Amino acid sequence: MNVYGANDEVSVIGEATVRAGLEALDDLMEKLSMMKGKYSELLRKRGILLIYISLAMLELISMAKERGIWVLKATEDVVPLTFTQLS
Repeated sequence: MNVYGANDEVSVIGEATVRAGLEALDDLMEKLSMMKGKYSELLRKRGILLIYISLAMLELISMAKERGIWVLKATEDVVPLTFTQLS
């Protein structure tokens, strides 16, 4: 996991990579599952799942939209920010 942060209400969990396809999304979901199992005290009820990239492959964009995962790069949001229920 490359990105983690939390305040009293929201957790942010994410991956950062240069080029991302579905494997980046799968990695993110595996790490979220691990956090829920081992470090649930670090998660809040609401969360932001994100993938920060330079180049997003089309299949990643499509699946991220379906799952509500924020995909962004330095210049723009590729998939808009949404909040996710983590617990």
